[in-house]
Amino acid sequence: MKQYLNDLYRETAEKQEKGEIAEIWKTIKFFPNYEVSSEGRIRNISTGNIKQPKDSGLQSQRVELINNGSKAIKHIDYLVLEAFCRKPFAFGNIIHLNSNLQDNRLCNLIYDDTNLNSQGFVQIPDYPKYSVNKHGVVINNTTNRILKLSNNKKGYLAVKLQSDGKKKSFLVHRLVATVFIPNPDNLPQINHKNGIKRDNRVSNLEWCSQSENIQHAKNYGLAGFVRNEKKLKDDDIPRIRKLAQLGVSIKIISEVYEVSYQNIHLILNNQIWDGR
Repeated sequence: MKQYLNDLYRETAEKQEKGEIAEIWKTIKFFPNYEVSSEGRIRNISTGNIKQPKDSGLQSQRVELINNGSKAIKHIDYLVLEAFCRKPFAFGNIIHLNSNLQDNRLCNLIYDDTNLNSQGFVQIPDYPKYSVNKHGVVINNTTNRILKLSNNKKGYLAVKLQSDGKKKSFLVHRLVATVFIPNPDNLPQINHKNGIKRDNRVSNLEWCSQSENIQHAKNYGLAGFVRNEKKLKDDDIPRIRKLAQLGVSIKIISEVYEVSYQNIHLILNNQIWDGR
């Protein structure tokens, strides 16, 4: 049983993915002195200060909250989904769509109450060292470690696989579709049904023709979304990060510097800095 997007969650996540909405804040359940945002940030309501996540290595980020003198450590991804899903939470898996456990944006999170490890990884054809599951998670079969994903220039998630000493980059949604979705008509392209490029769950993918893919992009307002951007200067980067620390939303920062919402997010996560 999957508990993915209710109407509020779906609408907020899709608009966030396209950079169409400002950061949204909600009070944290049982911790009325704190708020959690759709960007995965936590702040103290009284002071306005942003709480810095605790270093948790390969685990999801955590934050310390205080209520009536009692301290508690909470996972940020859990707080985000709990605030925006409006559903009672059973213990289960919170999946980061791009496999980056530091990316706690609402649009990067889905919830599944089944055991991720029990859902079955299937070996990737021609790359026996690796397997992928129906969530778009890719693992190394030897080490059982989840592979890190990257964003390509078009906003799709990609992963590097190695065979015979040579590395090759693959689109994750194509790996999922190839392994799990029959393609009897040999259709060449793949749609993300909900228009979210990082959502590589098998239930969100379908094989299609080029014309169907183009029409789908028009229907979801995805065609022509790429825009010209201003080139950032080196001294813009610390200023951008300072604004974020002061609580200025990514939406506002992207408008001030005339670069995309996605690039500001990547800068704040130290993944890029040149504004391309």
